[in-house]
Amino acid sequence: MNSQNVELNREISQFSVASFICASTVPMRGSHWTSRTNSEIPMKRALCVSAILAAAMVAPVSFADDHEIPLSAVIQRAPGVGYGAINAALNSYCSDIHYAGTAFGDNIRLMRYELRGNHTQQQVHDAIQGLVTQGMLVFGEADFTAHKVDGQTGSAWVTDLGATTFTYHNQYAFGTHGFDAAHDRSRGAGVVVAVIDSGVDSTHEAVHGPVTAWQWDFVNDNAYPIDGGDGIDNDSDGVIDDGVGHGTYVTSLIRLAAPEARLMHLRVLDDEGSCDSFRLSAAIHSAIDHGADVINVSVSTEFNSSMLADAIVRARAAGIIVVAAMGNDGLPIPSVLEYPAVLPQTIAVCAIDHLGLKGSFSNFGSCTDFSAAGVSFVSPTGQFDLTTSVLGAVPGEGYAHWSGTSLAAAFVSSAAALVRAQYPQWPDASVPASEIPNTVMALLGQTATSIDSANPGFAGLLGTGRINADGAVLLGPPVARLADLDRDGRIDGGDLAMVLSSWGVCGASVDCEADFDGNGYVDGADLAVIMANWG
Repeated sequence: MNSQNVELNREISQFSVASFICASTVPMRGSHWTSRTNSEIPMKRALCVSAILAAAMVAPVSFADDHEIPLSAVIQRAPGVGYGAINAALNSYCSDIHYAGTAFGDNIRLMRYELRGNHTQQQVHDAIQGLVTQGMLVFGEADFTAHKVDGQTGSAWVTDLGATTFTYHNQYAFGTHGFDAAHDRSRGAGVVVAVIDSGVDSTHEAVHGPVTAWQWDFVNDNAYPIDGGDGIDNDSDGVIDDGVGHGTYVTSLIRLAAPEARLMHLRVLDDEGSCDSFRLSAAIHSAIDHGADVINVSVSTEFNSSMLADAIVRARAAGIIVVAAMGNDGLPIPSVLEYPAVLPQTIAVCAIDHLGLKGSFSNFGSCTDFSAAGVSFVSPTGQFDLTTSVLGAVPGEGYAHWSGTSLAAAFVSSAAALVRAQYPQWPDASVPASEIPNTVMALLGQTATSIDSANPGFAGLLGTGRINADGAVLLGPPVARLADLDRDGRIDGGDLAMVLSSWGVCGASVDCEADFDGNGYVDGADLAVIMANWG
């Protein structure tokens, strides 16, 4: 969201190894080899997909790159192929093969190795390419990383400018997108939204609310996805912990707009705002495996990773709505290709201001599905205007101003959650799992407000329009409130019994739906919610 463009001067090639970095908005270019094909391309994205294919048809490039993580690769084995056979096939080129992580069950692994004798990393890449050709691997990609550079949108989060709990709850985006009125019919109860980001400061009042039992930190490999830093400028860019705060900010916007949705925090960004292809894709697979209905990906890259694309395809097949930020380069498609937003299985989001004007930093193009608030207005004298800014929580107790397509994606994820909550019976015979994302998208699109006339020169490039949560939920039935755990339309003894049966610590083996305040315990505070809404 607040990163400068990092150009690695690499081109996409279907014959060469993948380069990839994920950060809040850090773009990259790269290449990969794969046996995967993608037959699911909606007509509405035909131009976008053509741009992607055109960008891919360039000459192969060398594998040498300063940003490649040495002696590593991401591989997906073919069904029935054991890792022993893969190791044996690579044994002539490398030794001490070990696997640093797994995803998608045990089918995808991050492989580390040492070179044998005088062999080169290029020879290992060629050998893995051979295993893809032979059918032993579905795909293979190198693992790449780079530093996150602050300032791409011209803003970092700024505090101490008068933003308070009151201004946060009454910010322009809340009314402009109709969330205030929409909450009369849906507040997102029963829906799980996975937030793939830098983690969360769970002590902040703005993020309190229902959470899932499953939370994970893919950076530190533990169950505590904390949005915090180490006080060290690890990437030597002159800014300490410049990735910290992104996840808390995004989470607070989703909590504001979909207050009763259950959030699943999956941390992939480190304190400098960086990760790798394996970590991001593993988080998406994790969200699928643990019951997400909506996945918010305020993370982008210019490289079309096979592992990432396959994870997105799997999510869609499972009926999960994936919302992705378009990125903050201020460029059109195909001058820049931000993944996963440009993939046809996602809902891609641009950033606009309080007047519906495209943010100067926001990417745009035929891949865009919707636009939403993502601009904090700064006057010519450099002053922030509370009435025209996007306000969110940051680690600690404060609130801040920020700009970026990450914020816009959070609002669209929230609107999708409100609509999804209206149809708990899905999937069913009328709407199978694979059609849930399209159906929700159609409901949002049917009620979106066109902003083409306000944006001369961008007609058709900012999606269907500005998201209208109120209009979308009016098309569906009202949703039971959060405390109605058994969904019978009443808050009574049945709900009370469910709270009492879940009493105590909300751990990995306990469903946290009765933990209404998200403090990790089913306790007196949650019982008070039941009693306050009785009847």
